[in-house]
Amino acid sequence: MHSPTNCYLVSLAAADCVVLIASVPNEILSYYVIGSQWIWGPIGCAIFVFLQNLGTYVMMDTKIVYKALVVRRTERASCRLLP
Repeated sequence: MHSPTNCYLVSLAAADCVVLIASVPNEILSYYVIGSQWIWGPIGCAIFVFLQNLGTYVMMDTKIVYKALVVRRTERASCRLLP
């Protein structure tokens, strides 16, 4: 974790895992086992939606912050090169 790139990649991997855990089990059950019936109840619905949105927002925010850091670093480096 000594560079912004490593933090970026770990954050994206964690967000992908959250989305994967929140999405895949429900989809597998609905497609292959129980059909269109919802078995998790209202609390499960809220948790699944929250985790899916959380993972998506973390991925977007991570990309935005990383892009801002790279642009800022590039601007600083180009300012140092000027005489």
